[in-house]
Amino acid sequence: MPRPVFSAQFRTYGEWLKADDRTSKYAQEIIRKHKVFPDRNLKFLNSLKISDIDLSLKPVSALTEKEFTERGESLKVLKIMRNEGLTLSKSIEKAKEYGYNPSEKSVRKSLGNALYKTGKGWKARKTDRIEVRMNIYSNGKEETITVANSKDRTLIGNYFNDVKKVLHGQLDEKAFKKLYKRKVIVDAKGNKWSLETSRKDIEKIETANPNDVYRVIYGTR
Repeated sequence: MPRPVFSAQFRTYGEWLKADDRTSKYAQEIIRKHKVFPDRNLKFLNSLKISDIDLSLKPVSALTEKEFTERGESLKVLKIMRNEGLTLSKSIEKAKEYGYNPSEKSVRKSLGNALYKTGKGWKARKTDRIEVRMNIYSNGKEETITVANSKDRTLIGNYFNDVKKVLHGQLDEKAFKKLYKRKVIVDAKGNKWSLETSRKDIEKIETANPNDVYRVIYGTR
């Protein structure tokens, strides 16, 4: 079955690609969409949101329950890839050891442009802008916010590791305050959040939920 005419001006995608410099943001989006839908015309590709084919760009508020779960599992795989330098398949195997159940297909779809392919397989980019819900301690309370990038995810993860050290006497409170007092997290809506650095207030937050023995960093919807 022959492919449809690509556009009124160009009979094929190849003609469109070679007709001009295709380095603009618009052109690069068309190229990415065409890789997923090689048999569709320009009109269809223009109507398609890039987030429809790259779930990493989709706001967390727009995810289905299944996509939300898969994003959380995929971020665990991404963390293993970055921290331990493992391949995608090895990182998926390790994530399963922690009780997660990701598939390579769901991980690649969820992480999108955060992964790139080389001759040796899939690798992780150093940073990403994938939205995720995370818990933080701020101004004497526990809050759940939408974090917009990997830099802030890492900051929050390090913060909670150091919270444990402070509470167990492994990190001096003054040193803890110095590390986090001036840190600011800007969430997906542009709201600014500071991190709680008072040991007394952190203890109050944690004792408010005495049954929550295994506190989680990643929040629910």
